[in-house]
Amino acid sequence: KSAKRATTAIARHLVEGKDIIMLSELNEPPPLPPAFIACTHKPLIHTNLNLSANSHGTSIIVSPRLAPFATPLKHKDHLGLVTAVEVRLPGTPKFVVMSIYAPPGPDQPTHRRTIESIITAHTNTHTHVLMGGDFNTAMQPSLDKFNTTHPPEWPWLQNLALPSTRTFTDTFRTMNPTSTSHTRYPTTQFPSSSRIDLAFASTSFLHTFPLVSAGIQTFDKTSDHHPIDFAFNTPFVPHLPALRILRGA
Repeated sequence: KSAKRATTAIARHLVEGKDIIMLSELNEPPPLPPAFIACTHKPLIHTNLNLSANSHGTSIIVSPRLAPFATPLKHKDHLGLVTAVEVRLPGTPKFVVMSIYAPPGPDQPTHRRTIESIITAHTNTHTHVLMGGDFNTAMQPSLDKFNTTHPPEWPWLQNLALPSTRTFTDTFRTMNPTSTSHTRYPTTQFPSSSRIDLAFASTSFLHTFPLVSAGIQTFDKTSDHHPIDFAFNTPFVPHLPALRILRGA
């Protein structure tokens, strides 16, 4: 969470070719890596912070090659729970990207209702949607939890993404249907683990941008959570190879 560590991680992911980076649980805006300060084409960094509470912020970083097509969106959220950016690639439908942080604790029901309202508002104006973040819930407890009864389930979110009624797809579970890999990994102090960092794509988005891969970067120790890395094809933009998207904490 330190600025130095964040700068190093962001620079590495941009150099690796990630096009969209979603960050959550922030207490300050993510810094622009020094290597990009003097560049003519810079990443777009859009951040929403809760100024009254530490580590409640969210942010989206768009790579220099996609930044010209990205526009920050506004919504009523003084808690820093959601950051949104609209992307209009040439020859493709526009889509909205949302970075989300759903904090645990006694205010979780209130935070969840706020997030639900914001997601609903953006999905009412955009049929092509990506959203990722620390949702602090397990979609399928039998696969997504180990040695813990927490975090509590989120029925509203499950109804969006579970197969029978889904309007969203859990990208990791689609590509890894029986995996028990988790993003909140066990430590000596907290021996439990869970997959609470999630990335969803609307079904209409996947019809235009087919999902190529989705995985958990277990080697990345820049946080107490493992980042999610997922990619989509961009068939109508020949000069842009597969979009690489990272959901990191």
